Amino acid sequence: MVNPEIFAREAILKIIKRYGARPTNALKLQLERLGLYQDQTGKVIDSLTGGNPLIEKTVHNSPYLIDPSYPKIDKVLKEAVKLNETFLKVQRSSKYSGRFNELLIYISLCKILDEHKEIFLYKLEPSGSRKFNGFTYKMDAFLILNGEFFAIEIKNKIDQTMITHKDLNGILNERGDTNPILINRFASRDVKREFLKQNGRVADILKLNILDCEETEEAKEASRKLGIFDSINWVPYITIDGEEFDGSNYRSRISEINHNKLIEAADQVPKNIHATLRGLIRLIFMASEFRRILRVEKRPNKKIDAIISKLLIQYSYEYLLSSKYPIDDRTLFEVSLRRITGHARKEIDSNREKAYSQLKEELYNLKEYGWVVKTGDKYIIRDAEIPDKILRL
Repeated sequence: MVNPEIFAREAILKIIKRYGARPTNALKLQLERLGLYQDQTGKVIDSLTGGNPLIEKTVHNSPYLIDPSYPKIDKVLKEAVKLNETFLKVQRSSKYSGRFNELLIYISLCKILDEHKEIFLYKLEPSGSRKFNGFTYKMDAFLILNGEFFAIEIKNKIDQTMITHKDLNGILNERGDTNPILINRFASRDVKREFLKQNGRVADILKLNILDCEETEEAKEASRKLGIFDSINWVPYITIDGEEFDGSNYRSRISEINHNKLIEAADQVPKNIHATLRGLIRLIFMASEFRRILRVEKRPNKKIDAIISKLLIQYSYEYLLSSKYPIDDRTLFEVSLRRITGHARKEIDSNREKAYSQLKEELYNLKEYGWVVKTGDKYIIRDAEIPDKILRL
């Protein structure tokens, strides 16, 4: 098994020895594609800096990793700074990045929810202030699904979203009676756990979403030279009902646009966004159904049967979303069983074949929905991905 720290150390030294200097954040983003978490990379960078063998220097509030023995290092660092600042100017722009990313996510949510309108009721609204039970807050989007309220925060950051980040305070701690959803490029494992604990979920798009136009061409070229081009979806202007949209006119116009026109524009959004958000919506619906049973089912025998069915199918679906290969229902049953504890587990152990039959019935229902595909005696998901991603070396 590969040791992540040794692997990260070798990769960092190889890159810095080749180029002489690299923006630290761009380097962390580059190494994510090799399966390394940014907090892992950060620890290794700390161990490498101090002049033995590398140093880290801050220029215009951005850190750079440098090999001080590299020929003409001052000139090399100056070139790295220019590339980084060219890219960051675009990446930090709401027109080209922040709000433009919100536009792509909102259009995708419109499409995905419309695909499921025969299965559950929903209402989706764009950014703005919302007031519930006397509490007012602002979110990037707001969703009512299956009778529950979901506050959606949308981020497009080059660095990994950490639990300590100030932007998460509102959605985790000051959100009223809503379930929190974070749709971002990538979040830490601590963030994912916290959102799950609060009946929410994280969706990792894994790539930055940036407008591809003449004005961002220099930033696009800079991303190539910085080794992060493949970590970005470069997306042209979005045309909605004959009008071009970027981040500058998204929030002022989005509430005026017919919902069906947004759905028609969804083909312009990268497919990886649709696949991730499709997985997100299905999983939060499943979790919502489980909570609904806990609230409304009063008959003890019916309640425990329903709880077992919903737990088994939710865990099975998560496992399928994470797999590239078809899996048989017996394997899904055994894998899901490992996550079930307490009274529900005791009930399953008292009649495992009954629980297994319940899972097979739930899988049949998902096949009818079109959420899974059955090939022989195995199941696979072809149109969705697990939303909260795990990096692997």
